[in-house]
Amino acid sequence: MAAATRAAYTAPAAWSPYPQTLRVLDRLTGHGWTHVLLSNHVPEHLFALGMNTRFPAMINSATSGYEKPHPQAFRLARVAAGPAHRIV
Repeated sequence: MAAATRAAYTAPAAWSPYPQTLRVLDRLTGHGWTHVLLSNHVPEHLFALGMNTRFPAMINSATSGYEKPHPQAFRLARVAAGPAHRIV
């Protein structure tokens, strides 16, 4: 049952972004925003949903070893953001 649950949960076809998500990210990028994604979610979904093309940096607990709210997860995202004067 555990294997079947993981297979169903990680199936990219079972997920989709909100309809306006990619459009809003693109518009913000056009206004000079840089996006860094910090997520505890399954990394396969980020690529399947097209998020990898909108985020120059993606910090994921599966690859970084730190889950939110661990402070190191946020430090990694801050470093990935570069010299941003404001982080939202």
